[in-house]
Amino acid sequence: MSSDIVTLFTSARVAMIAKIFAIVAISATLVFGWNYYDVMWWIQWNRIIEEHGIAGLIKIYDLCSHPECKVPYPPLAVVLFVPVYSVVKALPVGLRFILLKVFLVLIPGIIVYRMLRKTRGPDIALLWLISIPFLQIVLALQYDVIIALLVMLSTYMLLNNREGMGAIYLALGSMVKHVVAILLPFHVVFLWICNGLRRALRYLAAYLVVVALIALPFFVVAPKGFITNIILFHSTRLPQDLSLWAIPIYMLDNKEYYVAVSAISNLWIIPFALCYLLVLITFYRKLRIGRERVPQQLLYTASSLILLLFILLNKIGNLNYLVWPIPMLYIALNRKHIKQLFPLITIVSLGGAALYAFMFYIPPAATNKYTFVVEDYAYWSARALLLQSINSYYILQLQDKLLPLFVGAALTSDSFVIATPTEIFAKSPIFIKMYL
Repeated sequence: MSSDIVTLFTSARVAMIAKIFAIVAISATLVFGWNYYDVMWWIQWNRIIEEHGIAGLIKIYDLCSHPECKVPYPPLAVVLFVPVYSVVKALPVGLRFILLKVFLVLIPGIIVYRMLRKTRGPDIALLWLISIPFLQIVLALQYDVIIALLVMLSTYMLLNNREGMGAIYLALGSMVKHVVAILLPFHVVFLWICNGLRRALRYLAAYLVVVALIALPFFVVAPKGFITNIILFHSTRLPQDLSLWAIPIYMLDNKEYYVAVSAISNLWIIPFALCYLLVLITFYRKLRIGRERVPQQLLYTASSLILLLFILLNKIGNLNYLVWPIPMLYIALNRKHIKQLFPLITIVSLGGAALYAFMFYIPPAATNKYTFVVEDYAYWSARALLLQSINSYYILQLQDKLLPLFVGAALTSDSFVIATPTEIFAKSPIFIKMYL
């Protein structure tokens, strides 16, 4: 097979192979499992709302407190998850995995595919479906494909003179993960230079109104909890995972790490802010020069670059974030550059995933040890987290063959329940808090 993967997709035979791979890969990642560590906090939201009724939803930021609960997302993340989980939780666990992913990952992913097919053609759209970052989110279950869709839609609407819808989509994205707000200045500057200050201010006003409509009810009811969960949690959390700023964790013991790294945990903002200003100034100058003939790719490229810089420089080294700029890059770049980008993203994603698994989970799980989770500054049982993350039906099918080699014992269907943090702390030794 030639290295020119994009061009070869014009071949019916290669396109068919890619489609078959996409179907098989998406199906496998749909049913295999999820990232239990993240999803369990979301399940805890549902539990709180069941206990307190609809008032529990609006008070979620006060009712949800660490270590048994946390809501590090803006309100729309909660509003998206809880109704879906309320519907699917009556189903067997194995089906719950699948349906949650269908609603929160696969459907947004298909919409991205259809938009790419419309704007760039079926070959590039197919690259999206077989991209490792997309498949990783299907496997893990996270909000990041929704983010990729909303920033893509926002940019697309802005460039097609529908800035009202563009502002709405960007605001919705910001209310799922607030990092999306870093794109707002680029959108406002683009409208200001290309369409005048009045339209730029209208866009900004529409964005702020949508954000206020979603966020203010939660803030007014629970201001302290809102600020603690959405702002202070992120500002005080330590560098972790594959971030460059987390390198000290691999050289210091945990107490030394806490003292040393907490002092520099927010220094990442300085290089990011400098890069951000440089990109924004360059973007502004290119708009001023082009003025009447600004290529649409410029906004896609600048937005993608800012997201990539955030992913590279921020203190949370999360591979899930790589999916954010991919749709916009596939619109902005020519086929030659997409051909070069696709294998690079694949290597980085697979290499990063393998590094993460072998650094934090597989060795301690194999020996039934605890893994240090920087986000909680606590120890968790790596084996328990892995077992909770895998679809129990398939584990039971493999237990007589492969599983005893890994966990050392056969399991039964009773071994697989979705435990909330409260249940974990009360009944299971999978969590050890370092400091009470």
